[in-house]
Amino acid sequence: FYNAIIGHYEVPLEHPKRDRTRGRVWRVVYRGPEGSSSPNRETNLTKLTPRQLIDRLADENLVLRTLATNWLVEGHPKQAAALVRKEFKNYQSAEQRAHGLWVIERLERLTDAELTRLANDPHRLVRVHLMKALAERKVWSPQQSELVRAALEDEDAFVRRAAADGLGRHPSSANWEPLLATWDRTALQDTHMIHTLKMALKSHFESDSTKSPPSRDLSSEHTNQLLKIAAACSTPQAAAFLLERSDLSSLDKTTQEMVVRQVARHGSADQVTRLIADIRRVFGPNLGEQFIAFEQVTEGLTQRGITPKHHPEMRVWFEELAPALLTRIEEQKLDWVHQSLPKFPNSPPPWGVRQRRTSDNRMLDMIDSISQGEQLTGVYRSPPFELPKTFRFWMCGHNGFPNTNPPPVNHVRLRLLK
Repeated sequence: FYNAIIGHYEVPLEHPKRDRTRGRVWRVVYRGPEGSSSPNRETNLTKLTPRQLIDRLADENLVLRTLATNWLVEGHPKQAAALVRKEFKNYQSAEQRAHGLWVIERLERLTDAELTRLANDPHRLVRVHLMKALAERKVWSPQQSELVRAALEDEDAFVRRAAADGLGRHPSSANWEPLLATWDRTALQDTHMIHTLKMALKSHFESDSTKSPPSRDLSSEHTNQLLKIAAACSTPQAAAFLLERSDLSSLDKTTQEMVVRQVARHGSADQVTRLIADIRRVFGPNLGEQFIAFEQVTEGLTQRGITPKHHPEMRVWFEELAPALLTRIEEQKLDWVHQSLPKFPNSPPPWGVRQRRTSDNRMLDMIDSISQGEQLTGVYRSPPFELPKTFRFWMCGHNGFPNTNPPPVNHVRLRLLK
């Protein structure tokens, strides 16, 4: 039959060409890599013997192999593992060995000798599935841990990724260096591997049984990598690493804000005290940056249920910071004059002075309409000044709501006094 409408999600339900009389039954049949094989007629695997099911572990069809694996485990739990073990060395198919190891692991666990042999299997598929099977175990022996760490140097990227995932599920202080070394060897284009390594390292920061990475052995590149990962972790261990290894003055703003919030929220009392001291030392006379950090610490403390005004160091900090900010605002009051527009004669001044970050990442005092809610309008005139040959100023804003293409009603004008 012919259906005039293919993309039904793009056509209204009431469209007259919608086919409302015919049903659609689609059948997908696998006929082998050359397209010449007959469709598999054996759909009821429960009628097959265990040996016949083991033969199906080598089938070209992944769905059939998986169903056979599951039915061996669930339908023949007392004999399947022994039968697979008996003939395992004779399996010529990598698929049969990969599925066979899952049958043994799920029913009786692979022995250390079998693990070692499978780790050296010539086919990557078997080594990948070995790593995935080991990752599912709750506890590893020292020998098994070494086996997985060694797989980080496997020639195949999929094996290395499966090993990294397994190490992430079994955090150990011995894993820090191998995981970081693997990251060094990984091409930037292999984003899946890098993401898996990041997740594995993150799980180490989140584990209660894992010590922080040894500071003395970390390069600056490794430190920066771990700082960004630790900043996304909600544990005291991550907070301790952030405080110990981060230099607030050298971090980018996004990481800097995450570090401050995380230490404030998850650090110990001594660590929060040290954080406040570091902020005041690093930002010193830059009151704008200090105030931003003050808000971030306040947010972190509030999230852990601590009222900032009851925190001794926060109270001292605020009592010194607030007067300094007020004094600075008073000193920087501008002799600018607000003039109402004829259409809005009673409109109050829409402008204020607020700290904004420039495109070159500096915090400066700006004439600002956001501080008054951006609902007002008017003219703001500067005092007279001698016109230099050139001068520059920062400016940002919009004429109306985004994507509305409003007329350019906002202007900055330079006018002669006479």
